Amino acid sequence: MEISNLRIERGGVKILDGVNWRVERGQHWAILGANGSGKTSLLSALTGYLMPTAGEIFLLGKFYGKSDWCELGKKIGIV
Repeated sequence: MEISNLRIERGGVKILDGVNWRVERGQHWAILGANGSGKTSLLSALTGYLMPTAGEIFLLGKFYGKSDWCELGKKIGIV
């Protein structure tokens, strides 16, 4: 998975801006942050439940917006 310059805005409010993140096969990550810092918005964008305002998400060989993201989301493990 690779995220490049991800931005999420809702109602004129920036929730996330300039997020770059790469997860290699076999890696495990934890997302930590204060309430309202954008953790759920980030995961919602990765799973296709929230459309990002800008940036690119590359997951399992596919780009967001150019394939069936709902089907890809079924292959993601989030605990």
